[in-house]
Amino acid sequence: MSRKFIIAGALAIAAIGAAAGSAQAQMISPYQSGYLLAMKRGYAPGQAECFASVFARRATVSPGATNWIASADHSYTDELWRRCRISR
Repeated sequence: MSRKFIIAGALAIAAIGAAAGSAQAQMISPYQSGYLLAMKRGYAPGQAECFASVFARRATVSPGATNWIASADHSYTDELWRRCRISR
């Protein structure tokens, strides 16, 4: 193998690794995402923490994106009401 080929391969691997690391670094935790969402919706800090904990348990990564989503099904809205007294 030529030295040029080895160097080019190493650079390509480093670029792929850097891109993957960059995407991971931009993603925040599901709890943080839920807390920010609750604050944006105007919930009091105590309710925002409760919302974030429920959101974090149910969150999944949005397909094709780097953000978290939680399906607003009946059990989710029931849990939000039961634990946090949040009606959605």
